[in-house]
Amino acid sequence: EVLAGQARRRLPLRVGGGLASAGRGLRRFCRDEIHALRMERAFDLLRDPRQAIGPIPNLCGYASAPFFKRLFKKTTGLTMREWRRHPSD
Repeated sequence: EVLAGQARRRLPLRVGGGLASAGRGLRRFCRDEIHALRMERAFDLLRDPRQAIGPIPNLCGYASAPFFKRLFKKTTGLTMREWRRHPSD
C-alpha cells in the first residue's frame, strides 16, 4: 500500500496533453472509418438503378443531406447522380 502511494506520487502531474491528442487522433480515425463505411453503403445503393437518390443520405445514417452531398463530392469528385452514371471512373 505504501509502495502504491509512492508510485502514484511519481506520476507526472500533466499527462492530459498527450492523452488528449491521442484521443483526438482516435476520434478522427473512428470518424473517418464511419464515413468510409457509410460511403460504401452509398455506393451499394447507387449501383441499384431502382433506388431513388434523394433518400440515400438518410439511408446511410446522415441527418443532413447537404453535408452528405458535400462529403460525397469531396470524396469522389462527382455528384451522386454523376457517380451513378459512371461508377467505375
